[in-house]
Amino acid sequence: MVKIYKRVHSFCLFAFVFCQTGIPATGKVVNIRTGVGIVGVDLTIINSNIGTVTDTAGFFNLEWTDHYPIRIQASHIGYEMRTIVVLKPGNIWIGLNPAVLKGEEVIVVGDRSYSEKEVSSGEESINLTEVNILFFPYQSSP
Repeated sequence: MVKIYKRVHSFCLFAFVFCQTGIPATGKVVNIRTGVGIVGVDLTIINSNIGTVTDTAGFFNLEWTDHYPIRIQASHIGYEMRTIVVLKPGNIWIGLNPAVLKGEEVIVVGDRSYSEKEVSSGEESINLTEVNILFFPYQSSP
């Protein structure tokens, strides 16, 4: 009876330790057209508070200690948002499609105040010889 108890206890301890350590979901996020890693992609495990950002080469590491499958959402400005399902831990490759951010026309209008209008810059005419002297002082004259 004691042997069975010790075996059950050992198995429960092993299962508890294994379940708590978790296996990370690691991988790389790339531009699907060029295959180049994307810096600063926001990765979030949906319905959790766990997330990360890709490094300068597009690599990431998500520590997940719960059950699989998980859904990961990847988003970055200038790319289409993507959600993938990860069935088991391991290396993940996520390709994002570049997207054009369409906006409406923006018109910028500037106007100087009355005091600035009075102090506007003046005009002065100079000939080609004076330009050469001002901008190319070390060049010999013909």
